[in-house]
This record gives sequence, C-alpha cells and structure tokens, in this order.
Amino acid sequence: MTSLAAVSTLLVLLAWMGSQDEAAALLVDDCPTEACTCQSHSVHCSKQNLTVVPDFRQTGTRFYSLELADNAITHVGASAFASVSTTILDLSNNPIRTFHDDAFLGLEDILEDLELNNCTLVSLPASIGNLRRLKTLNIRHNPALTALPSSVMTTIGITLENIDFSNTGISTWPAALSSNIRLKNLRASGNKIPRIPNDAFLAFAATLQTLDISYNQLTAFPDAINELRSVKTIDLSFNNLVTIPPGKFTNCRYTLSTLYLVHVFFREIPHGLQDLAAIKNLYLSYNPINTAQDDVFHGLISTSLQVLHLDHSLLATVPKALNSLTALHELNITNNRLSTVDNFAFSGLHNLEVLYLDNNPITNVKTAGFSGLSKLKKLYIRNTPLSYVPNSAFSYTPDSTPSVASVLQVLDLSNNKITQLFEYGFPGMTSLQEVTFSGNPLSNVSANAFEDLTNVQMLNFEHCQLTSVPQAVRVMPRLRRIRLEGNNIECSCQTLAWVEKWRETSGLIAQLDGHCANSTRFIQDFVDTDARSCP
Repeated sequence: MTSLAAVSTLLVLLAWMGSQDEAAALLVDDCPTEACTCQSHSVHCSKQNLTVVPDFRQTGTRFYSLELADNAITHVGASAFASVSTTILDLSNNPIRTFHDDAFLGLEDILEDLELNNCTLVSLPASIGNLRRLKTLNIRHNPALTALPSSVMTTIGITLENIDFSNTGISTWPAALSSNIRLKNLRASGNKIPRIPNDAFLAFAATLQTLDISYNQLTAFPDAINELRSVKTIDLSFNNLVTIPPGKFTNCRYTLSTLYLVHVFFREIPHGLQDLAAIKNLYLSYNPINTAQDDVFHGLISTSLQVLHLDHSLLATVPKALNSLTALHELNITNNRLSTVDNFAFSGLHNLEVLYLDNNPITNVKTAGFSGLSKLKKLYIRNTPLSYVPNSAFSYTPDSTPSVASVLQVLDLSNNKITQLFEYGFPGMTSLQEVTFSGNPLSNVSANAFEDLTNVQMLNFEHCQLTSVPQAVRVMPRLRRIRLEGNNIECSCQTLAWVEKWRETSGLIAQLDGHCANSTRFIQDFVDTDARSCP
C-alpha cells in the first residue's frame, strides 16, 4: 500500500477495534476457509495461486481485513463475500477481468476499504456503487482503465475519503469526482492529464488534505488549487509548469505545509511561493534553476519554511535570497555548480541545523563561508574536489554568536581530495560526535590533529590510504569506534602495540573496524590478542 493507504488502514483498524468486544476478537481462530490462514483479526489468502475466490463459510465473526492479493483470480462472482464480514478487502495484483453486479453483496454496509491495484481493470465495476460505507478506493496501476463513471462515483461520493487512481489510462480529469463531498486524500499521479478544470476541486475544497497530481502532462499551474481551503500536502512534480505566478495559493496559504515541485522546469524560483504562511517543506529538486531574485522569499514564507531542497539544479553560487529564510532547519543544495562557498553565504540562516553541499565542484570555502550558522548540527560536504578541512570557516564568528565549531555534531567529508590532516585541525569543535573522512586519499594524520575533539564517538577512515592507526586519537576520551576498512594497515607490534596500551590506560573500549593488510585477520582481533604480548 502507499503511505496514504497505510494511514487510512490504520485509522480503520483503530475504529474497528474500538467497536469489537473481547469475546468477538477471540473468534478469529475460526477461519472461514481452509484455503487461508487467520491471524490478528485478518484472513490471509494472498499468494496462494488461487484462480477463484474461495468458498467462505459463515462464522459470525467480523474480520478487520480479507487479503486476496497476488493470486490468479480472473472473475469475482455474485455474493462472493456474502459469508465473510470484513472492513478491508484487498484484491490487488489479480488479473480480474469481470465483476458480477452483486459481487459485493453482504458487504454494502460493512466494507470501508477496497484495494484493486494492478487488476487489469478496463472499467470500474458497477458493484462498487453498492458499497454505502466505502471510505478508501485504490485502483492505481490499471492502465486500461480510462474513466470513472458517474453511476459509481455518485453513490459512493457521500462517504469516500480517499481515492488513488494513479497510473491508469485516465487522460482527462474525471468530472465524476464532483460527487465526492468528503474527499480528504486524492492521488492521480502518473496519468496523461493535460489540464485541470477550474472547478475540479470545488466539491471537496473544504475537506481535501492531500493532492498528488504529479507525473501528468500539465503545462501550467492549475488555478483549481486556489479553491482548496484545507489542503496540507500538494505534489505537482514532473509536470511542465515553468513558473507559478503570485496569488495562486490564496485560500490555502494558511494550511499548506508540504509542496513538491520536483522537475517542473523552473529556471528560477517563482515569486508565487512568497505568501505561503504555513509552508514547512518545499522540494524544488531537479529543476534547471540558475538564479533566484533577492526578494523571492520575502513575505510570509520567510518565517515558516523549515526544509528546502534545491538539489540537482544549476546554481553556481548560493543565492542571497536564502538568507531571508530565518526559520529554515534543513537546506539541500547538492548536485549544483558551486565551486566556492563565499563569505556570509548563509549568514541569515540562524536556525539551520542540517546543510548538504555534496556533489558540487567545491574547491574553496572562504573564512566567513559558514558565518551565521550558529545552530548547525550536521554538515555534509561529500564528493567534491575539496582538498583540505575548512577549519578557519568553522571557527569564524564576527560577533558573540556561537561559531559552527562550537555547535557542530556531525561532519562528513567523504570522497573528497583530502590527503592530510594538519595539527590542531579542528579548533574549538568540542561538540563534534561523528567525523567521516572515508574515500579520501588521506595518508597522513598529524599527532595533534584532533586536539579539542573531546566528544567524538565515531571516526570513519574507510577506504583512505592510511598505513597505521592515527595516534592522534589518543586525545579523544569518548571515542567508541574507528572505521578503518579499506586501508593498508599492517598488524604488527610496531604498528598496533600502542593501541592496546592506550585503551588500557584510558579505560576505553574503542572498536577498530577493518582487516589487517598482511593477513585475513581483523585489526580488532590482533589488538585484543597479539598486541597484549607485544614488548
């Protein structure tokens, strides 16, 4: 199931369990057919190579779910479920060609969730129209299904809350959805819909919370979205929107919290996002964005946005506009064209906690490059040509605000071009807990490189070019693990005797991960045994 289906299923389960007394709950052992197993209020008939719906016997038990998915059922006959009472029915992944008009007889006032995903449906079964309590209908991955008939949708529209018709053959917006007055979650991803009528969402404008119309053929932002008054999540990814003019979120600007605009062909960040007062998560990944006007985040969005993804774009510099986002907690600008982190690039991001700069051609981080990041906890600069640890940028602060050095907890510099770690390379970085250098051509670590790293618990040197365990770790009183796999460390008294003595005198039980270069043994095994006998 999708996350939407999982959530709705959980809600159904909680409501269902609340309506059952303890005696009824114990009756689940009385399974309605020998072709299936029963457990936890569910009848499990999935993946049994069934070609027909089993004959169910009456047990008097109301089950939570009946699972018939992943079989070879081609037809659902009349009264197929009349003897089994269930809240959820899953027929997904069956090559069902036909349903009898009375297929769901007996479930009319019981069934709340019907799963018909990937069932080779050509049309929506008329028998669905008899389900007077249906709340969730999932019919995704039925490519031959080209319409939602009004005759069915009108009768279930009074109760239906969740519908997913993603990846079907529907190429025009279904007018029949105008009957769904209680719809909360609507997913229509992966169809070939070119436009959304202006009145498409009017019937459920006050109730809809999730809208997914990604992977369609939209060429403009749908004006119908402006009618939504309760929506929290919208996904418009993989459409050809190009831009969003101002005023398109007027009615939902105080409710919309998550917006996906991935791969919609933006060349710049649109001003139409400015008034999103409740937005917390904004995903602009995979757009050819190469610029952002300085005022693009002026407005209500400046104090609401917490997560921003601008990865896989064409940014050559960090946009000044980002410094307006005073509430931002996470920023992802990986896979861009950044070669330098300029002074004060993030100076307005006083609440930023996580920064991703991976897969950029970064060779230089200027001294004030991280100025203003007084709450930064995690920094990732991976897969770049950077050849040094930018410690001066970590330590710099123009005033009394904390520097990055004093607050950073996780530093990942994997797969860069760092060849050596110099003395006192991490000044003032007393909060650091995890440091990763894996995949660097690192061969030399100075004896005093890790001064001030008093709280580090994990050091990762995997796939570097070390020939010994760096003795710089002696000053790290809380170190618990050193990852050394993929180096060229020989296990001998000359190289490792000091490790056992250090562990003994410091009281540490630091784990050394990795193999000896001169044998098949683990480094840890040598330290625990042979090193104790070294002179």
